[in-house]
Amino acid sequence: MLAAALGIAWGGCDRDAAPTTSPEPTATRARGLDDTAARMLAHVPARTPYVWAGVEPPSERQLRQLRPLLDASLAAIAEQLDAATATAPEAAALLAVLRGHMDRAGLVALGLRSNPHWVVYGIGLAPVVRIELGDPARVQASIDAIDRADGHSAHRTIAGHPTWTWGSGELELAVAIDGETLVLAAYPSRVRESMLAHVAGAAAPADSLARSRWYEQARGEHDLLGAAIGMVDLERALALARGEGTPLERAITAAWFDDDLARDDCAAGVLTTLHDAPRLWFGPRAIDGARLEAVTIWELSPRVEDELRGIVAPLPGLERGALHDALAAVALGIDSDATLALVQRWLDAPALRACGLAPEQTAAPPWLRGLRGASLVVDAWHPERNTGDGALALGVIDPLRWLADALPSIDRSALAHVGRPVRLLALDPTLGDPTLREGWAARGRDRLAVALGQGARHRVRRAVSHAQRNRGHLAVASIDVHGWTELYPRERLRALVAASDPSERALTDAIVWAIDHVEASLLVVDGGLELRGVTTLRPRFTRR
Repeated sequence: MLAAALGIAWGGCDRDAAPTTSPEPTATRARGLDDTAARMLAHVPARTPYVWAGVEPPSERQLRQLRPLLDASLAAIAEQLDAATATAPEAAALLAVLRGHMDRAGLVALGLRSNPHWVVYGIGLAPVVRIELGDPARVQASIDAIDRADGHSAHRTIAGHPTWTWGSGELELAVAIDGETLVLAAYPSRVRESMLAHVAGAAAPADSLARSRWYEQARGEHDLLGAAIGMVDLERALALARGEGTPLERAITAAWFDDDLARDDCAAGVLTTLHDAPRLWFGPRAIDGARLEAVTIWELSPRVEDELRGIVAPLPGLERGALHDALAAVALGIDSDATLALVQRWLDAPALRACGLAPEQTAAPPWLRGLRGASLVVDAWHPERNTGDGALALGVIDPLRWLADALPSIDRSALAHVGRPVRLLALDPTLGDPTLREGWAARGRDRLAVALGQGARHRVRRAVSHAQRNRGHLAVASIDVHGWTELYPRERLRALVAASDPSERALTDAIVWAIDHVEASLLVVDGGLELRGVTTLRPRFTRR
């Protein structure tokens, strides 16, 4: 039900606002939150170890843009439901309720709200989900039917709210309807009564996310859209796993984790290390026209940020516009010597000595020494030959010395002149592959490059004379999805998808035919490390 609700959250109809009756202690809420979001986040502890929330549902325009992909997501879930089997009466009843409802209209018919507010979070390490409903009575009727399928009922009322529980021992599941909110939770049975008070809305944390700076930080500092903001507090999660927290949080940990972790020196050292890298943030940054941007940010201390900036190297052979124009491209902007030294320094840190992570001091392989960035660009592909046109470029401190160490059999004298392309056969006359025999190589003052295919001689010359100025990128990559799909018959692609996983055919099919281009980058930014992905959709979605 959670997967379906999240599908409708991103692919639903127009939002029909209605008040929720879920209680919230009277308090000032974070600036920018609407009433519904504030009421929902009032149940989330301010120091939750993880949270993922839709506190600002997508606009009607954004939903129209994403609808084909999201409808396909629901279609994929429908295929999985159709293929699923269940022997337990309650599981079979759940499948019966969901089957035939995996589209926007069907989920609304079940009582879920189109385009709802929602949140996933932890009370301690125990997961809780809250989803805004459209018709609580209809949802309750469905849950009651599932509950009574085995001839027994787990229905009870807490503070006037219907609640159901299943399981025992180390894992118990609970479902409640708190006003106009569906609540799901998993926890150890020893904390049942305390957890149920929170699940049913009878209790709320003294200090909640609604009154914290969480939303302002996500929007202001990390520029995340409120449609799906995520945060994982790594430092807090490990502290909880080691037995810290409130009595309820400690009881959850005690049931699920061995108490040896609290006495483990390695865990204590990792916790100390996480002071410099405490949190991960993730979510969409832009849903604008055909462009979708999503990011993951790892918060880092200024010291660690500076250390990472110290390993950044140029992006050799990557011309301006290459990521957008190439059929596929990938580049690394990393100084291998500086990176190896940094990793060794981190693993030798006193806080991590108890973990035994530091490897024995061994020399790096010859091909890894002296590398300062690399790129591979594919401009064209020939399916009938399984060959491509493109270039591989390496940044190296001393190209000829690097070849002597890494590839001693190569005739380096052929590369005596900077910038002059030579046939690969001049470097190695024993090459047997026809494609390699037609390839070209060249060196710059601090670069090496090899190019194959049409225009290889011109391409290799440019590869050793161009390097993008690097503003903190450790890695970049791109793929022209539209271009690749034009190279292969559609039915062949569909057959490959169906052969790998039939239940995902609808989703993968929609992605293949809806996406035009994808770019990704890993870069050092002010305050941390950022993984950024940009997806460009085709001008018109075409379901073939």
